[in-house]
Amino acid sequence: MSEKHDIMRGMFEEALGSTMSEKQRKKLDEILNNPKLSKDEVNESIKALCVICGKETMEKYQEISEMFQERMAKLSAKMKEEQEKFTDETKAFLHKLHKIHEDPSLSYQDEHDKFKEAFEHASPIVKTDLRLFGEPFTHLIHGPVER
Repeated sequence: MSEKHDIMRGMFEEALGSTMSEKQRKKLDEILNNPKLSKDEVNESIKALCVICGKETMEKYQEISEMFQERMAKLSAKMKEEQEKFTDETKAFLHKLHKIHEDPSLSYQDEHDKFKEAFEHASPIVKTDLRLFGEPFTHLIHGPVER
């Protein structure tokens, strides 16, 4: 599984686990560890499970969802801020990554694999731009990075 998936799984299990029965925790684990589910299916399945579990679990789910949304908003704002520093090639590469990320039919693992493949074929200029940008790209950049 991808690092992003592991982090997400840990957050959900930690935040929701204490509000669930053993059976519900097992169901959550099944959802989070099912590589065949798309990102949308994972999210909808977790939400449906939280509704069944009750108000406290649903509130925790909402907190986690809001936290993910805030992270994405901060990343988007940082991207807009830094965009003028990127080459046209890097901008096109980021557009490609955005399209992958926005595809709800992909599983989290498929998304990670597509990101990894894209970075493996990225030019040194793109890798340098994104390494200078920092997270969330640094863990996907391997090999020589130069300008």
